Amino acid sequence: MKVTPEELRAIAEERERKDGSNSNGDAPEHDHAGDRHYEFQTYAEFATREFPDAKPLLGERGALLLGVGTLLMVYGADGSGKSTWTIDAVVHLAAGVDWLGFPVPRPVRICVIENEGPPSLFQQKLADKIASWDGPDPTPNLFVLSGPWGEFSFADANGRAALREYCDAHQVDLVTANPTLGLGVGASGKPNETQQFVDWLVECGLKSTRAFWMLHHQNKAGQISGDWGRHPDTKVLLGQDGNLPRTKCEWAKTRWMTPRPKPMMLDWVPETQAYTVTEIDTRKVSDAELDERIAEYLTRHPRTSTTVVRNRVEGSSDQIGKRLKEGPFDGIPGPRNATLWSNRSERVSDPSFDQTDETDGWSENPYE
Repeated sequence: MKVTPEELRAIAEERERKDGSNSNGDAPEHDHAGDRHYEFQTYAEFATREFPDAKPLLGERGALLLGVGTLLMVYGADGSGKSTWTIDAVVHLAAGVDWLGFPVPRPVRICVIENEGPPSLFQQKLADKIASWDGPDPTPNLFVLSGPWGEFSFADANGRAALREYCDAHQVDLVTANPTLGLGVGASGKPNETQQFVDWLVECGLKSTRAFWMLHHQNKAGQISGDWGRHPDTKVLLGQDGNLPRTKCEWAKTRWMTPRPKPMMLDWVPETQAYTVTEIDTRKVSDAELDERIAEYLTRHPRTSTTVVRNRVEGSSDQIGKRLKEGPFDGIPGPRNATLWSNRSERVSDPSFDQTDETDGWSENPYE
């Protein structure tokens, strides 16, 4: 279904009339709360009320990682494999094939928005993945924004209208979009900016008719960049395991699955751009063994915050925190009351150890 420019303008104008937004996505200058109807109900009434069904797309009822109307956000450092991981998921979901050991109840209809790199290279990446795929054909369920390439913005009312109309016409269940910071959200990631972005996603079907899968980066403290932690239903941290050809996958937040899945090590299979999965054993190990793991990591990454060490070293988070305090490691004060850790031997051999730059291991952005 092709939407003409005239139809887009009409849709955008109607939307502006209803919600007070403009074509640049600026927040309305006045509050429309007076036009909104708030309704409260008894539990019996609420329990029988019909809402849009958050049908499982990845996982199952009662143990859901992605459902219609939900938001998944994957984040990690540059080179952590977010795009490859997402494309592997897209092909599995579109084909209706279980992924990483989680059920995919049915084929999922997916629209892909890519705002990074030349279109021909992304086109080839998708083609290579599909050519190496030996399962059911995913292509009838795949749709891609083809133009203007790299310029889609949720801040553009015309863009939101076009996406909503196309997805409605093609019964799209899931939209993947990369990168989050290139899609119209404020760069600083302040609470009002992330909330505005989520409101635009709601306009496009979040919380009702379709799911969204966003790719984002982490800050220097190893945390999701900006005020995003509260928004996703599922939050996933990816990180390459040193120089080894594998990716560590941590399910940092799973609102609709308790307990959370255990961390996984994903060994790369370059021929198919896929993974073999090994569940990471985070059971308690001896203090001596854990000290060796921490020391090896800090040798390569001195002056690292507690959060990053916990995320990057295999083992129990609580035990790692205890060993940092009691083991052969020294910490120095960092920005915003953080502690930056190194091996004690480095402090003895390096007179400048205690002299740290204000931004060591951190971003200057207070929201990161």
